[in-house]
Amino acid sequence: MEKAGVYLESTFHDVEKESGERNTQTSWLEIRTIAAAVTETKILESKRSFELDRPVFFVRIRATVNVSSLAEAIHRLQSDQQLAQHFRQLQQEYHQLRSQLQELQQQPISVRMLVIEPNGKSASHQRARAMLETALHTSNLRDKIQFSTDAATPEDRYVDPLIVRGQIYLQLVSLAFSQQA
Repeated sequence: MEKAGVYLESTFHDVEKESGERNTQTSWLEIRTIAAAVTETKILESKRSFELDRPVFFVRIRATVNVSSLAEAIHRLQSDQQLAQHFRQLQQEYHQLRSQLQELQQQPISVRMLVIEPNGKSASHQRARAMLETALHTSNLRDKIQFSTDAATPEDRYVDPLIVRGQIYLQLVSLAFSQQA
């Protein structure tokens, strides 16, 4: 019955950390079990007795085993583990963004004037467009702002980098406002 209805899973973790001159090593073993295949048990015979002053128990049962319920329970366990890992990753990204926001809040903000004149696409316009693409694909907020600022520098008539930078500042303000609430 146990062979048909028990799932075992183990994970060994070994973490080594260095802080200054001190090294710390932590190891632990996780063991997870699921017993979900037994769906019905009926006691057929039960006896108690003493042998050599020790109690002896004898139980005969009939167990109905459904392995598909075990497979479903294993799938739920694995899904929960994936969700927990995704949640930890989101928490880590949140803390990184929050620290970037705090750094950006401490920096002075400059104002720049520009004249908008639509014209053909020069080589500097193409370089600015490439820098803007880099800014759009970067996840670090500080780098996004820097790339969009650099994209606006070579081509003053190219307004897309300024729009992107303005949107980033709006996101920062929105994030900062939500932190105060």
